[in-house]
Amino acid sequence: SPPSYPVAQASSEQASPLTSTLGSALFALPLMGILGVIFLLIGSAVAWRSPNPHALIPPLSLVALGLTCILGGLIVARQRRGRPLLGGLLCGLLFTVLTWCLTFAVQDTVLPFPSPWLWVIRLGMVLLTLVGAKLGMGRR
Repeated sequence: SPPSYPVAQASSEQASPLTSTLGSALFALPLMGILGVIFLLIGSAVAWRSPNPHALIPPLSLVALGLTCILGGLIVARQRRGRPLLGGLLCGLLFTVLTWCLTFAVQDTVLPFPSPWLWVIRLGMVLLTLVGAKLGMGRR
């Protein structure tokens, strides 16, 4: 009979907390993208029905972004792997970098120094993802 060799089995208990946390953050990113598109479509429908849709685009976009970040943090915390707050922080940072890179892809000209409000919004994205992770921890 052929010799038997030990087989390494992957389990969540063997993975380091940082690896599990990063996995949770990476799992949440595509879901955040899908949720963001859904919230933006809802906001577009609301703005389209209003008498002045251009005035509603910025606030509804910020609401969609905020809800997306909070739900992303909830998704990370509900994964029950690793450290939820660290996962929320990583997810918020990754989502912020991803959206920042996407602005370069769709913009014709990129200003070398964006306005301070853009940095406030980016910081808010990370903080709201942390809030979502904290809310998700409370429900565990």
